Amino acid sequence: MPASQHSSRSFWARIFGRASTDKSPPAQAPVRVFATDWTLIQEALHASGICFPGNVLRVDLIRQDLSGLTINGRPVPSGEVAAIVNGFLAFKEVEPGRFYICGSLPALESELSELQSALRKTRAIQITSVAGKLSGESPHLKWVDIEVIGDGLAIATALDMALQTIQSPQLHVHASLDTHFTVDAAKLLPPQFIRLFQQGMTVQLADILAFYLPRPDERGILLRDSIPASTGLGIGQSFYIQPPSYEHGDSTAFHVDFTLREHEVQPVEDVLRAGGFAITSQSERYFGEHLHLVYVHATADGDGFALGATLHQALHLTSGESSNREHGRIQNENLVKLAR
Repeated sequence: MPASQHSSRSFWARIFGRASTDKSPPAQAPVRVFATDWTLIQEALHASGICFPGNVLRVDLIRQDLSGLTINGRPVPSGEVAAIVNGFLAFKEVEPGRFYICGSLPALESELSELQSALRKTRAIQITSVAGKLSGESPHLKWVDIEVIGDGLAIATALDMALQTIQSPQLHVHASLDTHFTVDAAKLLPPQFIRLFQQGMTVQLADILAFYLPRPDERGILLRDSIPASTGLGIGQSFYIQPPSYEHGDSTAFHVDFTLREHEVQPVEDVLRAGGFAITSQSERYFGEHLHLVYVHATADGDGFALGATLHQALHLTSGESSNREHGRIQNENLVKLAR
């Protein structure tokens, strides 16, 4: 089962009828890269994944069994479940046969104890966070975040067993870089947001559009054992976009995961709230990550052009130059307060 390869140029050429100009950020600082054969890991998980930059295999998880999910009493359309109740497992080979593995596993509250016990049967697997992302959902959900370094095949086998406690959400997930997306994104989103697609990864995930955008300072972020961060490992901005449909009406639904430095959190959240987004969670996720990044989940439902413009404005606050200016301003204000 070969992993899908990164080919966003051909993907967007099919959507927009033209080839995209590659304006990706410079490549990650040189690290040892192995030509990994992902076949055995994918077979152990009974799932196919997508190869992300940095030699990362990402396997998406979707709770397709939760067809009766409601949020604030409103039934969630079946096509939107992939945007709301998703997670991932990511594998990065750090030396031959030895992998850094992380993930975020979506579980019902009633499944938490069994899932955590199954994970801890492999003592190397660390549970780094257990937190909710949503508000007003029924049944209640939590995301269990994990990290581990070790034998990739052995851990993939153990994770496959653990995932059975949450209905094996890696099975039968349709995720592809090269499938023609059924809706013209230019009719849903503002052009300034669409231009960002050239800098990240775009995936058709079930019936939704998933877009993964690196942080501009990604190369300066290190995980445990000095492993370089990347979007495939969950360090970046993730956008899950459900286009209008028969079930959903004329609204476009957004479910967004931001990875933020501490000084970016409040300015970004302020912009999102002012633009119609609800902030439904804020947490830390990884052990040993030196910047203490904060993960913010936001949701909105409405006009895609207006909401996309809000997201673009929020992303500007995470860009290197503006983010550094804001950090400097906060530091100067704190120094003035101390001087008083």
